Amino acid sequence: MDVLLSHDVLLLQVLDEIGPASFHDVFIRMKVLLSKTAVRERLWVLMGLDQLVTGREEQLVDQDATTGRWGFPDDIATSARGHVPDDRALALQRAEDELVRRALARGCDRDLVGSVFGVTRRNTFHKQYRAAAYAFPLGEFNRGGRPVEPDDDSDDVDETTDPSAAQEPVSDTNEEPEVPDGDLGRVETWGGTADEPGTPVSELLHDDELT
Repeated sequence: MDVLLSHDVLLLQVLDEIGPASFHDVFIRMKVLLSKTAVRERLWVLMGLDQLVTGREEQLVDQDATTGRWGFPDDIATSARGHVPDDRALALQRAEDELVRRALARGCDRDLVGSVFGVTRRNTFHKQYRAAAYAFPLGEFNRGGRPVEPDDDSDDVDETTDPSAAQEPVSDTNEEPEVPDGDLGRVETWGGTADEPGTPVSELLHDDELT
């Protein structure tokens, strides 16, 4: 637990009390301390912790691909990790996230990566953490960038939309266009300003625990 921030411990306590729970319900418990953007980012980090921390083999948090609810891995029926969303826009977003993560993992300059993908430096961090969380299988996409047609005996379950969580503006300033999130029935928004620095891994996790 020494690699976690104090807010992460509280977030895990919330999931222990009410999980699996919708993002809205989790945020309501955390909103006094964290913004929606921060809660979302911390959930991604906890879900992708095994990808971000050397020696960690398991994630602490998972998300259900069918309901969009967050909880501990043992409480999630169908993990969103490695899942290809039926929503094309969301699938393409996840694919782009994974490409950003791989570029950064190979040591590419973060500012250059942001320029290539047309996002701000701050948003490269969001993409990196989200990619670590969802581990999108690029191999299931063809060269044209479209999802591969599922087999007739596919185990994938269609994602549902929760009307009560349709729109969740993160802040008064959204620097990226909204992208529909088919898993959760909500919209991915970013918050912050274009020149606001992202939260580096070294601040999210202790330096001595990084790869």
